[in-house]
Amino acid sequence: MSDRLDVLKSLVRGAATRAGSTLRELGPVAALRRAVADVARQRAVIDARSLTNAVAHARGVSAASVVVRDGAIRVEASFESGPLSFSLLPQGARFAPRGAKELRFRVEPASLVGDGRVADVAGVVSARVARALWGALLRGEYEEGGAIVDRDGDVLRVDLRTVSAVRRAHVHGPIAAFVDVLELADLTAEEGQLRLTLRPPHLPR
Repeated sequence: MSDRLDVLKSLVRGAATRAGSTLRELGPVAALRRAVADVARQRAVIDARSLTNAVAHARGVSAASVVVRDGAIRVEASFESGPLSFSLLPQGARFAPRGAKELRFRVEPASLVGDGRVADVAGVVSARVARALWGALLRGEYEEGGAIVDRDGDVLRVDLRTVSAVRRAHVHGPIAAFVDVLELADLTAEEGQLRLTLRPPHLPR
């Protein structure tokens, strides 16, 4: 872990010396510097329109509408199998060094927690969270697609490392270092947006 922190520490210092300048380099290191600056702001948001677009790309969905309010992501979707209405309630995030980068959602109504269509929607919503966290680091176009979703009782668990673009990037080098040490402290559904509260990496002086 010390090697990874050394990489991040160096990049943070480099960004500080270039404050106010434009990073013209292309490639993962320049993208990582921009991402470190984003982490310094500690927050990111995903609006309901972006979530609607993500859900519209879920498997079997022909039309979708997403409203974010009162702690819930409320989904109205038309599937090939028929319409479905439900809510995903963020239950926080669990990020472990060199381990899972996991989101948790409670489903309402609870009777739908085992419905594969709901799992697919949770997967594409989680992929959009991964895009907000690490999109600047990923090579090439960030394609639409979901993450693998597991059921844990009445809760859905999603590991962001299973998003295809993240999986390809999380192999070696500074991108893997950043993905590994960045923590998502909280995920909250507020009025009109999903808010990510980030915990910047602990960097030694």
